[in-house]
Amino acid sequence: MGNHPRHTRFVELPSGSVLPAPARVDEADPCKVEERGLLIMEVTNRRRIGVSEGRLRYAEVTPGGPFLLSSYALDDDEGTGWKLEHQVALRRALADGGYSAQAAPQIAVLDPVDANIIYLKVGKDVVVVDMHNGNVIGGCRLQGEYISLVPCVLPPWLGSSRIPAEGG
Repeated sequence: MGNHPRHTRFVELPSGSVLPAPARVDEADPCKVEERGLLIMEVTNRRRIGVSEGRLRYAEVTPGGPFLLSSYALDDDEGTGWKLEHQVALRRALADGGYSAQAAPQIAVLDPVDANIIYLKVGKDVVVVDMHNGNVIGGCRLQGEYISLVPCVLPPWLGSSRIPAEGG
């Protein structure tokens, strides 16, 4: 990093995504602290930021209605704003894919290789949504509960390497 300049920049979320400033919470009131924690978890489950196709991306899903999933990319010019790339009405797309969403789906992962692909947690399933075509292209049952999923890209040589297993 020797000669590379460091750049730190603040970029507002897309308009409509910004929540009002939270009210000051009395730390001595456990009910208020728990309530605020639940709100933060709910918002966290509906939003994701990550890198895909070499660009910083942001996705969010509305908490109700048709569960509108929106994906944005940081603009190319100055990196000062977000450009809406896709929106998908999830309730219909999920129903067409054989999934029922009673509560808002949670954004699990932004695909690091294909910016059109977003992984959602719908009930006990992980569902793959193609944002470009607006449909479900895959899914699988989760094995137990999870707090978060992490996207990763494995190097090509790893596919031909044996990964040691316990007891083997």
